Amino acid sequence: MAKLHRYFRVEDIVGSVMFAAILAVSQAFGVGKNFHFVASFAIWVVVIFPVWMLVALPIRWVLQATQQSYLVGLMLAISTALLASIPQTLYIQFCIGLTLNQTIAFETTFIQVLTVSLSITILVYVLTGSAVRIASLDEANRNKASDLSENNSSAKLLTDQLPPEIGINITSIHAEDHYLRVVTDKGEALILMRLRDAIAAMSKDAGMQTHRSHWVSDASNPELVRQNGKPALMLDDGRTVPVSRHYLRAVRASLSARKP
Repeated sequence: MAKLHRYFRVEDIVGSVMFAAILAVSQAFGVGKNFHFVASFAIWVVVIFPVWMLVALPIRWVLQATQQSYLVGLMLAISTALLASIPQTLYIQFCIGLTLNQTIAFETTFIQVLTVSLSITILVYVLTGSAVRIASLDEANRNKASDLSENNSSAKLLTDQLPPEIGINITSIHAEDHYLRVVTDKGEALILMRLRDAIAAMSKDAGMQTHRSHWVSDASNPELVRQNGKPALMLDDGRTVPVSRHYLRAVRASLSARKP
């Protein structure tokens, strides 16, 4: 039922009933000339609902499965309507023959069905396409909010362990056995936390990892230097942090991106 609900909507019933009413009033295909409006309307409801779903289901599937742009999706929907018009024509000819005992030429019926099918397609696409786009935007916003909430929660786990007197403006983090030495612009402290969890708690553009045991904030204005022949970062407070060969390329790229 859950999978079916992804493609079937209440507006399909409403839309098909409204369209059936329009066809009954206009006496489309000659249906209704010999019937009371109620009988004609009932016939069109039975005929239009399967036709409507034959258009709506592929459109909804295309939009949800391929995530195409709005205009590309519309072109795909119109193509679907063209293909669907053939079985729709055969179905309507069968219904007319069954209810009115009349035979209408396939070409004549096909042109009329194609007109109706394209009208339904555009109507369904405008309703469905807008709904899917809104749902996609809502889901993206929910995911973004969830990511922000998770990141804020992780950051709080880190900053809550810091003594109030050293503040939370972190300049570097260093792994020492099972602890982390967190250095701020006002001091430093040892906390019990894994380096990878601490890095995950920081904003992605807040700094860079230079070594499996070291992380440096961009706010410390790091400069790449060589110390005893090995690469290192010189921070604005005079400290140096080692840069391993594994992280050297990423560090250079990060420093280059920071240059005006």
